[in-house]
Amino acid sequence: MLETIVTAAPLLGLLGTIVGMMHSFQLFGGNGLVNPGGVTGGVAQSLVATAIGLVVALFALFAFNYFSRRLERLIDDLEVHANERLSEIRLKAESAGAAAGDAR
Repeated sequence: MLETIVTAAPLLGLLGTIVGMMHSFQLFGGNGLVNPGGVTGGVAQSLVATAIGLVVALFALFAFNYFSRRLERLIDDLEVHANERLSEIRLKAESAGAAAGDAR
C-alpha cells in the first residue's frame, strides 16, 4: 500500500497542478488578461497541490523503506532460527541412527 502511495501521490499533485493551471488560463479572455490576481492565485494554488503530493510521497517512501528493511531483518532472523532447529533435528536423527547401529 505504501508503494502505491509513493507512486500515486506525486501524480495526484501533478493532476492538481494541471487543473489549477487550466483554471488560471481560463481567466484569460479573448480581450487579453482579465484579472492578473486571479491568474497568479490559481498558479500558486496549483503549485500547492504539487508540493502536498511530493510531501506525502516522501513520507510514504521513508515509511516504505523502514518497513521493508525491518521485514528483511525479520526474515533473516527467521531463517537463522529455522536453520539452527533443522541442524538440531539432523544431529538427533544421526545420533539416534548411530546408537541403533551400535546396539546391533
